[in-house]
Amino acid sequence: GVTSATAANLMDDYEEGTFTPTLNGTSGGASGVSYTSRLGWYEKIGHNVQVHIWLNSSSMSSVPTGNLTITGLPFTSKSTTNFYHTVNISYAANFSGTASPQGGYITSNVTSMNITTGASSDGRSGLTEPVACSTMSGNEQIMIATSYRTE
Repeated sequence: GVTSATAANLMDDYEEGTFTPTLNGTSGGASGVSYTSRLGWYEKIGHNVQVHIWLNSSSMSSVPTGNLTITGLPFTSKSTTNFYHTVNISYAANFSGTASPQGGYITSNVTSMNITTGASSDGRSGLTEPVACSTMSGNEQIMIATSYRTE
């Protein structure tokens, strides 16, 4: 669909592949983790990265500490002040309590994402609360799709 092959009209970068995502915490990682499934796929076009993650843990010797993060993204997010990227969670299972993952965000200059849940049981309250790692016991499942910008 390009009528002239000028630099502005050409795709300058395309890459696809896999990576290894990890359930982690803001204060410390899990130990002795076994995964039934641990998959990450990405597609990078120019500065835009599309990511799909499926994590299915089967056991952990100790759960992560702090708030839940997913680490190991294939590229560092763009270093832009006050600009976050949206994380979409389409499936989450086996988290205890009412704090099951419902969304998240990627901050500036990182290879990780923060996982969030509702601020209250009222659906209008927003997905602003971090998911505490203490809601995990070692058999959690989470499916994520996100896109973010890189340098």
